[in-house]
Amino acid sequence: MGADTWEPARMQDAYDAASALSSQGITFKMFISFDMTSLSCSNTQAIVTMLQQFANHAAQLMTSTGEMWVSTFAGDACGESMWQTTLNSVGHSYRFIPAFFNDISSSTMKSQFPVIGGDFLWGGGWPSGDTAITWDNDNYRIEQDDLDRASGDIYMTSVSPWFFVHLSSDRNYVYRADDWLYAERWEMLVARRDLVDAVQIVTWNDWGESHYIAPVDPVAADIPVGDYYSTPQYDHTAFLYMTGYYASWYKLGQQPCVTSSKIFMWGRPYSTSLNIPGDSLGPVDNAAWVSDTLFVIVFATGAGQLTITQGASTWTAPVVSGPNKLNHTLVATTSVTAVLKNASQQEVFSFTAPLVYGQASPSGYNFNVITASGPW
Repeated sequence: MGADTWEPARMQDAYDAASALSSQGITFKMFISFDMTSLSCSNTQAIVTMLQQFANHAAQLMTSTGEMWVSTFAGDACGESMWQTTLNSVGHSYRFIPAFFNDISSSTMKSQFPVIGGDFLWGGGWPSGDTAITWDNDNYRIEQDDLDRASGDIYMTSVSPWFFVHLSSDRNYVYRADDWLYAERWEMLVARRDLVDAVQIVTWNDWGESHYIAPVDPVAADIPVGDYYSTPQYDHTAFLYMTGYYASWYKLGQQPCVTSSKIFMWGRPYSTSLNIPGDSLGPVDNAAWVSDTLFVIVFATGAGQLTITQGASTWTAPVVSGPNKLNHTLVATTSVTAVLKNASQQEVFSFTAPLVYGQASPSGYNFNVITASGPW
């Protein structure tokens, strides 16, 4: 929730849509996260008004003791006093779980902000550098939070499939998302679910930073397309469709059975080595952190063999029941075909996806990814 005038009405639509799902027997809850890079610390009345508007809405997420969830993106610069005064003015009990970015190396988050009732590590979904993701950032955050989870404090962290931004000279970079990042991060969270109270997917529809999982309609009026957005027409729904499996595993603590074999694939359409002198923003920072690789996850109902053909390259790998992570160097192609056979060499599926690589030179640097999944 930011400062744009259209946002309150859309927030109302979202809450009402969530509430309407109850007629289908679906429970879907919402909470507001204030974007403090858009709002200013002086926008206290807008924050109070918005929280009061939804405090008693049927779709508002509450703790078991009736506290409404409240979060932020940034806002640590506003200080403890501002947040305590503002939230206490709402007239409803709250559980404040912000994503603050202040220095916690010498004093804990809780000591700097006694008002918090939790902490959200917004950037936990990506590695910090040119390595596969680890638990180190979460571990440090948990140690330095000084949260009292036994008394209701909430530790929330994040999972994300990608990150590429190409908006300005100082926002022109990619994070490492190799090594099946989305699946690896989910499995990391499953293994540590006793340490994590909530997981936030970053994001549903942030087209500008390329970490969306929402379905994309290239002609939809609400999707901004232009020089300042990173190719929103690229399909990311493979990440969306994988989410149900991993989210269920995290929430229930039991690995779901695969009842129908599916494949999920993703890769970038252009090589990291391309030189594009016409791009006014210049080369993308951290480009060497990502590789020209096709990433594959096969969810198989049993043992078998997967054969992948991309362009002139064909390779085969064994699979077992459950998720199987595979990868291969990208080669020039206009499509990728996957054939799965069971242990008796009977075909389970043959699936072709329009994953393109090395077919043209773009007008600007583009490190977004294209995904595909099926058969559906």
